[in-house]
Amino acid sequence: MALNLIKNKKKPLIICGGGVRYSQAAEELKQFAKSFNIPFAETQAGKSAVVSDYPLNVGGVGETGCLSANLLAKEADLIIGIGTRYTDFTTSSKWIFQNPEVQFLNINVARFDAYKLDGVQIVADAKATLSKLTTSLKYIGYAAQWGDQIAEAKQQFKQELERVRSITYTGEDFVPEIDDRLDKKAVFEEFQKITKSCLTQSRVLGVINEFVGKDDVIVGAAGSLPGDLQRTWQSKGEGTYHLEYGYSCMGYEVSASLGVKLAQPEREVYTLLGDGSYMMLHSELVTSIQENKKINVIVFDNMTNGCINNLQIG
Repeated sequence: MALNLIKNKKKPLIICGGGVRYSQAAEELKQFAKSFNIPFAETQAGKSAVVSDYPLNVGGVGETGCLSANLLAKEADLIIGIGTRYTDFTTSSKWIFQNPEVQFLNINVARFDAYKLDGVQIVADAKATLSKLTTSLKYIGYAAQWGDQIAEAKQQFKQELERVRSITYTGEDFVPEIDDRLDKKAVFEEFQKITKSCLTQSRVLGVINEFVGKDDVIVGAAGSLPGDLQRTWQSKGEGTYHLEYGYSCMGYEVSASLGVKLAQPEREVYTLLGDGSYMMLHSELVTSIQENKKINVIVFDNMTNGCINNLQIG
């Protein structure tokens, strides 16, 4: 049933969920995608299963996703969800898949998630399933028909990424990406007076992204950072992006970074969090010093629970 579904579709799109990482199926995913020229997009949990500059990796998808993935998602006639829960963020509350002929093929060890969106279900391990599908589709000579659209979408995103990372505060005429009913003039003036800073978050993330090494791990969880990271972060190495976004748990970041460092002591670990999350829980800093396990904590201090405020007044 799965083979019949795929072979009758021209523009499939893979959604690489956390199951790809848990199954250690990155190589099988790359082989599957390359064999049939199928692009793949990433969820928060799936991000960095494969490096961002892989030609068929079109980046984060959904409500906080990037331009390339979302452009292709709107046009895809088949979504192959691998190890994804299809959360509201991933599917933009089921809005992003706009092709009237779109269908879903769901590969998941959890039947509950494989059942979603009325998809064809494969309740099985991602690694084993991708290997079998690759063999079977090669036998029938299948190939997707995206043409140049994948490369064109990635080029559009590259230009958008450069724009976002170069956003600079310009004074009273500055319009933020999220332009809601916040009293911008008063807030910006107070912020600059106290902090002597006018750096934008996206600009800072761009600088950090360029600085970190290919094996360094970033850790995040809550606030506006996960959205900006899903949209713009470029993973240089595999298994280098660790976001707790199932519940967006404030205070997870510092303790999780210590956990990453204990598991992979040879890697540099960077904690990215807002001042709200930092104030919520940072006591594992003491443990990291006690155990002589270095972590790098970068606090994005906007002097407020800013993401919550945006949601309240947006």
